[in-house]
Amino acid sequence: MLKKINRAAFKYSDYISACDKIAREAQKHIDWSDRVSCEYYPADGICVEIEEHVCHAFTFFELVEEAKDGMISETLYIRNCI
Repeated sequence: MLKKINRAAFKYSDYISACDKIAREAQKHIDWSDRVSCEYYPADGICVEIEEHVCHAFTFFELVEEAKDGMISETLYIRNCI
């Protein structure tokens, strides 16, 4: 059982680290808020959360790729939130 607990703790630490990297990368593509986080939602998967609005991470970074300057406006972000 201790092995499973240690494994779960290690996996959780990996998850937190990966989400932190996703949030920091997402922050580079907006200039209208500094409250960016990343969370896993069971029904939706990995999401970028800015203030109280939640968007699938894949959708967020697809918007970045489609943006001419790589920046996402608040309006565009909110329109694509779940």
